[in-house]
Amino acid sequence: MPQIHKRLAQSRPAAGVFGTHYTAPALTTTIVTCIIICNVNASAVDSARVFVVPSGGTPPSAVDVDSAIIFNLPIPTGAPFVANVAQTLNPGDYIVVRSESGDLVFTSSGLEIT
Repeated sequence: MPQIHKRLAQSRPAAGVFGTHYTAPALTTTIVTCIIICNVNASAVDSARVFVVPSGGTPPSAVDVDSAIIFNLPIPTGAPFVANVAQTLNPGDYIVVRSESGDLVFTSSGLEIT
């Protein structure tokens, strides 16, 4: 059972867009250890949302909080936020991210077990 610790994904969704950040591959269990959120705007605070959605689940909407692990968290410029999340994803489960202004970069790390 190989275990590979790695950067799982990095994404920067457009303003107000719910973007799929990472999907657990087939025949793989993924343990997401951390998500780093960095505001790349030089002067403005941005708001972050992160969701973990089960395989076959409906992507979140603007008012959905059922699958949220981070919701409307203000991220100041120049100070990355590190979330130690310890979330287990089964094959097909996925992470969705959203940035209010489109100025956030999301980077996730973890362990893939095949």
